[in-house]
Amino acid sequence: MIECALINFRSDHPSGAPVARMKAKQLVTSFFLTAAVVVAPLAMASPASASAQDCGALARALGYKVGPKVAAACGFPAQWSSSPVPGMFPHPSCMSRLEAAGMSNWNHRFGICRAA
Repeated sequence: MIECALINFRSDHPSGAPVARMKAKQLVTSFFLTAAVVVAPLAMASPASASAQDCGALARALGYKVGPKVAAACGFPAQWSSSPVPGMFPHPSCMSRLEAAGMSNWNHRFGICRAA
């Protein structure tokens, strides 16, 4: 009778492993999957300078000469705002510096500073 219970107990599991070992494997697996989900976005994050490069590349693509004034303006990153409309908005210092550098088109300034 004891052998039958043991055989039935083990036959319920495809690997034939005891329940405690299966639970330990599940616990370890779930731990590593959770750690991977938390660590992966941090590992894949781009460096901060990539945004300034995007800002300068957009200015260049729009036909502007990218010199020290534009590079300085691109040093002010876009800001997240949740009100009144959620989204990324250009830093006011970036907008004013690009205007001072001779960029008169507001839409171009907005897009370039939003890329910063």
